[in-house]
Amino acid sequence: MLGEDDRMACSKAKLLLARYSEDSAISEANVIKQFYRDACEMYKQWEDGHFHLAMYYDRLLSSMEKKEKPWEWINHIVQSFGKSMQYGCRHVYQSMPRMLALWLEFGTRVSELASKDDSTKQTKSKKTSYEVLREKLLNLNGIIGMFTVICLKMIYCTLVDCD
Repeated sequence: MLGEDDRMACSKAKLLLARYSEDSAISEANVIKQFYRDACEMYKQWEDGHFHLAMYYDRLLSSMEKKEKPWEWINHIVQSFGKSMQYGCRHVYQSMPRMLALWLEFGTRVSELASKDDSTKQTKSKKTSYEVLREKLLNLNGIIGMFTVICLKMIYCTLVDCD
């Protein structure tokens, strides 16, 4: 069983491997994604691991077309940014604005879909895509709320010098 220092060192090495693999484009996206995930799994309370995983997911998401951006990716990004802020405040000024931007973008997509679904009503037995995405947006609202409270507490503590 590895000690905390060993897990931290291993996590840093995994993160370095992930970043070098991404920068040099020597591995496939799934392999690089697994390196980032491994870094987070090795030491779960490390802010940098979660932040860089979120940034990697965000870069992949940015390369997709607007209409094909899957909900799951947005959820992973928000979760990773939130975990990063939960374990530290070094990246809060990059994490929080991006997390809120993704949330607002997703909410806009749900709203647009609602207006389309109103014009093309489907049968009651099958959930419309709007209803499914609306449920996911409500879930995302809860996640954003929880991490916003954590973020505000961290910002307050940095200003007041809490211990």
